[in-house]
Amino acid sequence: MDEEHTCEVYVEWKKKKKGIISFLDDKKGEIEFSVPPEFMGHQHIVTPEDLFLSSLLTCLDAYFFNMAARTRLKFTSFRSCAKSKIVPIGPDYIFSKIDINVYIGVKDERDAHKAERAMNIAEKGCYVANSIKPKVKVKKHIKIEKKED
Repeated sequence: MDEEHTCEVYVEWKKKKKGIISFLDDKKGEIEFSVPPEFMGHQHIVTPEDLFLSSLLTCLDAYFFNMAARTRLKFTSFRSCAKSKIVPIGPDYIFSKIDINVYIGVKDERDAHKAERAMNIAEKGCYVANSIKPKVKVKKHIKIEKKED
């Protein structure tokens, strides 16, 4: 990405501590969000904290998917998880370090090396991670999986 790109997101308040996120491209749909229950928000609704970690995780994963395609890596499975604590700093809160676990299944040792390299490049190039204060630690779990006949 050699050129500048603009991202645009909209929020509209609905009631109490709930809102709706929408996008410039209305075909992307909407996301209802709320203040977390810990801060007197609503239960079972996406929170800004969920979206923050989701943004980081999907950026890393999308970067990996792109690198996998470029290197012709054929992985057999993929899943990831981001976890962080929100800690008080004076009257406010911040995210502490963020731990990411990535589980990648591959068919052989050659693809295991490709997966490791692709994830290393994704980790270095993830612009969301590069734009935030907390330390982001990525732990890779690459497993050679037997092909089912």
